[in-house]
Amino acid sequence: MLNKPTLAAAAFGLVSAACATGIDITRTTPQHNFAPTCEAGITVLDSRARITSDYYEVAYITAEGNAVWTDSEDLLKRMKQSAAEVGATAIVANVSGPSATTAQILGAAIGTGDADRKGSALAIHQPSELARVRQACASDPSR
Repeated sequence: MLNKPTLAAAAFGLVSAACATGIDITRTTPQHNFAPTCEAGITVLDSRARITSDYYEVAYITAEGNAVWTDSEDLLKRMKQSAAEVGATAIVANVSGPSATTAQILGAAIGTGDADRKGSALAIHQPSELARVRQACASDPSR
């Protein structure tokens, strides 16, 4: 029989695992090594047409999480953090997934995996944006 502290630890572990966001970063041009930036310095764009200056493609980032525990903002936050690690100044992001309807919540709860939220982003480095990024990062309290 499990005691209360063990049961609580097991429940916490289950919830923590369900809330986790899976991230995969694939460097697109490994020969370019840019200094890390910060999440606050990353601009989120919805298409390549919104890129206003010359840029280097730095990485392709994919993120995935259960729609019950992960919303679009969670995925964007993780993708921005990952982009900052590789020196990006912006991401061209696409986040998709189901709304949390009763059927999807039930499906996620029983583990059928039909309530996944997914996102992908192209992390880019724009030399013309470095002053803006430095200023944003200097005032970022999480750094």
